[in-house]
Amino acid sequence: MQARKGVIVLASLFAIILVALVGLYFAWSHEPSYQGKTLSAWIEPFCQKTPKGFSAPAGPQYFEELQPVRRAVSEIGTNGLPFLIAKLDRRESAFQLTFRQLLDKQPFAALKQPDPRIGRIRAIRAILGPRAEPAIPSLATQLSDPLLSEHAVYALSGMGPNGMRALVNQFANVSPAARMQIATTLMFPASTYRGENVSRLEASQFAADVMIDGLTRVVQDTTSPFRKPAVQHLGTFGAAASNALPALLPLLNDQNRILRQTAIRALGEIKSQPDLVIPALTNLLNDPDPGTQMAARFSLRAFGYNPPYRTGLPGQP
Repeated sequence: MQARKGVIVLASLFAIILVALVGLYFAWSHEPSYQGKTLSAWIEPFCQKTPKGFSAPAGPQYFEELQPVRRAVSEIGTNGLPFLIAKLDRRESAFQLTFRQLLDKQPFAALKQPDPRIGRIRAIRAILGPRAEPAIPSLATQLSDPLLSEHAVYALSGMGPNGMRALVNQFANVSPAARMQIATTLMFPASTYRGENVSRLEASQFAADVMIDGLTRVVQDTTSPFRKPAVQHLGTFGAAASNALPALLPLLNDQNRILRQTAIRALGEIKSQPDLVIPALTNLLNDPDPGTQMAARFSLRAFGYNPPYRTGLPGQP
């Protein structure tokens, strides 16, 4: 009985390996290449498995080292996109995970299977620019994995308004580290255009809507260290940011006086929904903090009112 079970296990392993080899053959035979080297081979330097974990070199110190890889990916262009998306969408079943972990325990290195997340990191880092928009849904699914989210945020932030929309939609569903990275991207949008001298704030009205939505979510994230700059950014949009008022008005009672005063000034810059904002600002004329009183007077003047320096209703223009 034991011998029969052993034969069945070996036969199953052989069948799995055969199917994998056939799949690899067809993948390799149709995969685009550049200078006689396949796309998969080119992007290997983007991520490697080390005894300490994953190594994904990035930053200025690796620019020259990775430049040939980026050049090859650029030359292959959109022809490589279906293969990169396929790498992102490929999921490891419970059986495949068990099988890979089993092979990891055996001594023969040639039989060990790579962690599929390595391939996904390589694919994410190879998907850059607005031309890669078809990859947005696949990239967005990677945001939930803390290991992959950093790379996915970087890729999506370079895909224009639709990539930014995917980041904003997933803001509440990602790790704190990923939320911080998305917030940083929203604070400095132009820097994520990979060298293109274009500001996201001026790219299109839809882009402005995305930015306002994203900044509003940052303001509502009480754990974010970027709430104050997010409030300041919202003010620069003027009346277009009127949808942010439900997030800004509660800040008028925030214990942090700096954040409170920033929200007051932003409301004066947005200058929308006076029926709601003017009474809220008027109440702050009696605030014990002089800075809050001054900010409230400044914003009330933006609405056309000149409040008296004694408590009471604001004066008429």
